[in-house]
Amino acid sequence: VSQSRYTNAIKKKLLKTGAMSDYELDHCTPLTLGGNPTDENNLWLEPYAGDYGARQKDQVEQYLNRMVCAGKMKLVLAQRLICSPAWKNIYDDLKKSKTYGANNAGEDGE
Repeated sequence: VSQSRYTNAIKKKLLKTGAMSDYELDHCTPLTLGGNPTDENNLWLEPYAGDYGARQKDQVEQYLNRMVCAGKMKLVLAQRLICSPAWKNIYDDLKKSKTYGANNAGEDGE
């Protein structure tokens, strides 16, 4: 089974309203932070729209991954932060940071 076929089947199962293209099938705990790739309890539909959509969360995932890999944050803390509403505060702080935009240029999300 192809990855897109697999993810589209899960999207259809989870989709309540709107179009599948309006959402990213996202991992609550991202793969880069030790999330399980196939556990449906770790998967949810994240909208692209809004101030705190999928693309914004991807930026926080990348930041937390860099912090963990640099030894500046424990993995368990990063996992807790990304799976809680706190990720929005982190995003707001990153957006205000003058260095983050330059460090994040060209990176894609999960």
